[in-house]
Amino acid sequence: MNRLFPPCAERDEKALSIKLFGKRLYGDQTLGEYMLEFLLVFASAKSADGTGKFQFHTTEQIENDKLAYYTIPRNSLKRFVFYDRSKRESKSDIDTDAYNQMLADLRKKSVDDDDYPYIIQDLLYGYSLVIKKRGWYAQSLTPVAPELLFPETLGINERKKKEYASPIEVETAFEYGQHDFLARGGEMYYLFLLNGIYASPDGAQYKEAIERGVEHMLCAKSTGFSVIANHLQKWALENQGIDESNSKLTRKMTMGYLEDGFDRRSVRGLKELATFLSNEIHPIKRIELITCGIALSLLRSMHLQAFYKVHDESEPEPAWIIDMHSGTATSNIAKLAAESYRSAYAEFANALNIICEDEDADNKFTEVSAELKNTSEVFKKIGKEIQLVIPPKGNYERFSLSEDLVKYLVLSLVKPQTKVTFDTFLDLLYEHYGMVIGPAQYAKVTGKTGMSGYFEDNKECFQLFLKNCGLLRDLSDATSIVENQYPEVNY
Repeated sequence: MNRLFPPCAERDEKALSIKLFGKRLYGDQTLGEYMLEFLLVFASAKSADGTGKFQFHTTEQIENDKLAYYTIPRNSLKRFVFYDRSKRESKSDIDTDAYNQMLADLRKKSVDDDDYPYIIQDLLYGYSLVIKKRGWYAQSLTPVAPELLFPETLGINERKKKEYASPIEVETAFEYGQHDFLARGGEMYYLFLLNGIYASPDGAQYKEAIERGVEHMLCAKSTGFSVIANHLQKWALENQGIDESNSKLTRKMTMGYLEDGFDRRSVRGLKELATFLSNEIHPIKRIELITCGIALSLLRSMHLQAFYKVHDESEPEPAWIIDMHSGTATSNIAKLAAESYRSAYAEFANALNIICEDEDADNKFTEVSAELKNTSEVFKKIGKEIQLVIPPKGNYERFSLSEDLVKYLVLSLVKPQTKVTFDTFLDLLYEHYGMVIGPAQYAKVTGKTGMSGYFEDNKECFQLFLKNCGLLRDLSDATSIVENQYPEVNY
């Protein structure tokens, strides 16, 4: 039985990591690109006729199509923002000509200020998100407007050799969809949510809230940036004699798939995202926090997928013991948190070994070792980037929580302008992510109370951490509440 999602997908890859998770999580994808890819899929049209923006794919599309989305690269806009600051190897004569022409055309629109194009350029470049040592066509902006979401675009060697040919060729002659940078991690998070909506009535109830929430996130405060981006792209096309409706400007991007079981916590993930998006917070902070949330949800799903490849489905979900002591790695809690992390890390190799055994693969050790980069190393790398795993460098890695992670957890588990008791919040962390901070949660995992004193101290450290973040209030010596003070979004 196929048991992939979407149901019409066909397994077409041999990599062990893809057989474990789906197509695909890739070690070279950066934290910000998980978020960018998810928002790009969500904001794009789901049909060739341009419909479906800011919506999930329909049931009919899920059951009958290989899922796709349709996006416009806006390469003239990207060239305008990044070209002058990009590495020389990524430049070509036709792009230099196109860039200079765009600057000249923009100067004509300002009667008395030759610096006008550079002021706009500096404004947009100030929102750069992914630059690295990439060519201008592979760089990204923070999505403060939907028009600033770009699909993966790569240069081609032939481009450097071409003379200035047809304008549409200058705009479109790139390589798309190789998934070197937007390597499907964001797509997988989207499919993870979509699977929950498709497969469960409990998940379907969150569909509309997430659609409205993502649209509000990208559009509510973006009017100025949208106007600038649309004008720049429109002017560039007009001056090259290119019709905006030219079908060559739109790229169809075919999506991957999830392996059976990756949706174990999809309903929980839908609820978390819907609750988070219902908070009215600063747009930039919202982007920072949702980036952490997407990564956290994927990491938990990865661990569950590996764990249940090794263990029976009747086993309880694995725990993450969280060390909330500041700055010390010598406490008993730190030792348990390190052991918990090592156990999670090891499950990926165990799962890959089982896949190899199932297929009677040759060169088992070599295959498993190679695929750790796209399994356990992704877990480690992204875990460290969001500070779920500490320290950032060095040994004795263990689970912990950063301020941004804690803020995301509060805003995704506690509704706006509501509160829960501190003990209830600890239970929510355990129910949603298997996080063990206090003695009650440790007893649930082990049935033991012998470490209760150490976990009580850990609980107090977390309580103080929440208070310092402005997320907890003491009502009395015995009672504290975790409070989400943000207002609810008013659509």
